Amino acid sequence: MPTLARILVCLVASLVVGCASGGGEQTPADSTRDGPQTSDAPSSESASESERHSVPRLPSGSMGPGGGQASPKLLRQKCQTGEAAACMALGTRYAQGQGVDQDEKRAVDLFDRACQGGVGKACFNLALMHDKGKFVEPDLERALQLYKQACEAGEANACHNLGVTYRDGPGEMASDPARAREWYEQACQKGAAKACFDLGLLHRRGVGGDTSPERAARFFDRACEQDDMLACFNLGILYRRGEGVERDPARASDLYQTACDGEVWNACASLGTLYAEGIGTSKDTERARSLYRRACQHDASRACVHLAVLVLSKGEEGHVERGRTLLKRACRAGVPEGCFNLGALYAEGRGSLDSDPERAKRYFRRACDRGMKQACRALDSGGS
Repeated sequence: MPTLARILVCLVASLVVGCASGGGEQTPADSTRDGPQTSDAPSSESASESERHSVPRLPSGSMGPGGGQASPKLLRQKCQTGEAAACMALGTRYAQGQGVDQDEKRAVDLFDRACQGGVGKACFNLALMHDKGKFVEPDLERALQLYKQACEAGEANACHNLGVTYRDGPGEMASDPARAREWYEQACQKGAAKACFDLGLLHRRGVGGDTSPERAARFFDRACEQDDMLACFNLGILYRRGEGVERDPARASDLYQTACDGEVWNACASLGTLYAEGIGTSKDTERARSLYRRACQHDASRACVHLAVLVLSKGEEGHVERGRTLLKRACRAGVPEGCFNLGALYAEGRGSLDSDPERAKRYFRRACDRGMKQACRALDSGGS
């Protein structure tokens, strides 16, 4: 088995280009959530798709205007004379108990009247209610009808929810990613940043149609411009790799920084990698360490491995125990490199840590079971 120093060097290299030497390449990244081995792989960097917009408490921001300072009596009079917006506002009051006793049934009836009067947000709220079983019995078919009605009335989030529903195929409904693309497209054009992001993911992965990193980049860019931090992060990945755009590590660094500032913790980890290697920015190990620490503290578990590599390579007092703690945290979170490097520490023994071949094999087994070929080879060679 490679020595610990060789393993650590290999791991650092893998952050950027993947490690290929004597022991062969690590398992290549795939498009599943847990597949990639490095912090620059699709699944550790890209986010899963959005969920449907929902309003479990039906807040006023989602329900639309509550009629301003208009009294319930005035809203009721206007609603009775056919003013659909007043029905919508009054329904919001009853849904929330604002100035009136809360009355869920009345709220539903008023939203239905407003929806029939052409108020898209009322249709959207009704769709959410039927979708989530809020105030009414769950009814996905009815929810889809109302989402479509709301979408046609200009409600971008309704279009997006249609996309998510067709993508996921909840219950007995069959998944239809091609139709999901169509609804995402409408939502994105209407200004729903999450829909632009989700549409970018489908184009990047080739789900529901052809793979197109160029189109993915355009949709990520559109969403990023609307302050969707996950989109900024994913756009940074494309610039880092030169997928669909001209490779530009400096641009990737800027986008990672934006996303990191927006609390996308994997973006902080990826930015740390750029600083650790001096790619797209000046090399700054301390800055990398700070970014890895921040990401690790927020459960971006691969960052804990990268931080452990820096800690173990620096050789400060207590570095072995600190490195071991970080690797154990990553291993427990399912990161194969964390398990593998723990195995390496126990196989070799270092500092105050005695050699423990049996424990080393157990950690190599965990890494191997999670798809790390290098760990499988270490087991095949006797784990020593």
